[in-house]
Amino acid sequence: MPSGKWYWEIQLTTVGNRNRLGITDTGLVYNAVGLTGNYALVSVGNQSSNTSGTLSGSIPTFADGDYITFALDEDTGILYFEKNAAPNTSTSPKFTGLSTTTTYFVTNQEPGGTPGVNIFNFGQRPFAYTPPTGFRSLCTTNLPATAIGFGLTNQASKYMNVALYTGNGSSQSITGVGFQPDFTWIKSRSGADNHNLFNAVVGLPNRLFSNLGNAENTTAGTVTAFNSDGFSVGSISDVNANGVTFVGWNWNAGGSTVTNTSGTISAQVRANTTAGFSIISYTGNKTSGATIGHGLGVAPAMVIIKERANSSDWIIYHQSLGATQSIYFTTAASNTNSIWFNNTAPSSTVITLGNSDGTNRANTMIAYAFAAVPGYSAFGSYTGNGSTDGPFVYTGFRPRYVMIKRTDSTSDWTIYDTSRSTYNQMNLALYANLSNAEGTTIIVIDTVSNGIKIRNSNADTNASGGTYIYATFAESPFQFSNAR
Repeated sequence: MPSGKWYWEIQLTTVGNRNRLGITDTGLVYNAVGLTGNYALVSVGNQSSNTSGTLSGSIPTFADGDYITFALDEDTGILYFEKNAAPNTSTSPKFTGLSTTTTYFVTNQEPGGTPGVNIFNFGQRPFAYTPPTGFRSLCTTNLPATAIGFGLTNQASKYMNVALYTGNGSSQSITGVGFQPDFTWIKSRSGADNHNLFNAVVGLPNRLFSNLGNAENTTAGTVTAFNSDGFSVGSISDVNANGVTFVGWNWNAGGSTVTNTSGTISAQVRANTTAGFSIISYTGNKTSGATIGHGLGVAPAMVIIKERANSSDWIIYHQSLGATQSIYFTTAASNTNSIWFNNTAPSSTVITLGNSDGTNRANTMIAYAFAAVPGYSAFGSYTGNGSTDGPFVYTGFRPRYVMIKRTDSTSDWTIYDTSRSTYNQMNLALYANLSNAEGTTIIVIDTVSNGIKIRNSNADTNASGGTYIYATFAESPFQFSNAR
């Protein structure tokens, strides 16, 4: 529920004495102690409330068999509720002052005592009461159309797709991608080889390695062509060793490179504004406050930068860390330093650079910029709970690709995709910072119709109190998602 007006009903089969119903921005909660963020909860068992907003009106006394109805106006930050009638937006009790920018979850909170038994109706059957004018049932049919979904069909695979293949030690064309890639990231699955990153702006066979800080490698025989439905590989073992299985992650950056002069540094940019992805090639000037244009028209949520000509760390900006921090493709935690991005978040037109060699050495550089696109890509953070019943991360789509990194302590960069793990639980992980072969691991997640559910207590993805960032791309927008 990122925006809009939504209605649902709950029949109270058994009221109980610890039966709190309403919304939170963190999913299901089991006790009200220490709640943070945005929430509005009606205790139908003892006629009380718990809210980050303000309650106007009183809470009725409920009995077994009664209905409690809710009408959430997320555009104004108001949650109306009523007993045995639809809410009246003029006279019904309401919670006001709730955030209008957060995503809420309907919750059934039972913090001890005698639990209630409730029947929820989100529109899967006829409502007992007519919703207020302008309020819609909370079902996928009524979710807003996305740029990637176009409201009609799932288009996600036209912008990011995964290709699996087995090497032959000679040469071959990998098809089935569905578009001509502009950025291809290849990793051997059954062999311990480097990650190989190629892009169409710099050109082939130039490659970098996410697990190494090495300068750009120009060895021929790696990726030899970007084709209309995939890519071709030569005989180099990192990408085509005989009998070795491989995965190729592919992104569509629009297929056309232009000179972008929006920043103080002129750059060669290939940008796909629909998919929120651009590739930026530039020569740094070691000047604080220098800028490069990214061509997306909206501020990127994640930027990955590498110097090409020298050995250096990958420098990564993520919106959940902010511009005062960065993180590397290593096990290290995030670090606070303004030299990478000059303590300035990207704007809708440019990325600001500091005077560091990592982002702005007077040499050739490459940057990959990603903006969040509803229904297709999401970049955020979550806090671990150390349980096999881990956090749920709402994305608004069923993910195809997921990358997770702990930021407050050391950990690996864990990568999952639904082509390698075709059903839940997903336990086939690769690591952006390691050359390790793929293996079955205890670090498992589920990808569901509207997000990610962490299913392990491993510190790489779910240490209690640990802070994590993620980047994820859709297999299917929520409207088109089916069960796995």
